[in-house]
Amino acid sequence: MSDKLSPSIHLAYRAPGYDVTATQIEEELFTISHGAVGRIAAGMSVKAQLQQAWTNLGRPSWWRLKSAWYRDGSGAWSAAAVFDFQERYRRFLAQEQARVDHQRAMDAAKHLVIEPASVTLGRAEFQDLITRISALEAVLR
Repeated sequence: MSDKLSPSIHLAYRAPGYDVTATQIEEELFTISHGAVGRIAAGMSVKAQLQQAWTNLGRPSWWRLKSAWYRDGSGAWSAAAVFDFQERYRRFLAQEQARVDHQRAMDAAKHLVIEPASVTLGRAEFQDLITRISALEAVLR
């Protein structure tokens, strides 16, 4: 049985001059899993927060989310799984930003005062409008 408290991540590729430790990856996964919850409502249980993060991340493997949430077992993650988790979080942040931008635009539109545009009519359109108004006045008398 492997020790889940001592992660052992072996990356297949390391960028030149950039060493990533297992602790840094574990911290990144922890940050993603907690950040993906979004807004936490008062009285929201840990289980509800986990389910919210799971939904917001596009339903990844449940054990991976719990592993990231509780900071255990990150040694079992492949580099592809870490990158997938990061990509899911980027998508969630983009959707959240789009939602916030849309809400701001809607709020701005509610308070927007629209000035009436000036109308220019040609001579024929003006004569037609006068004829219609005259006809309405005759009907109303």
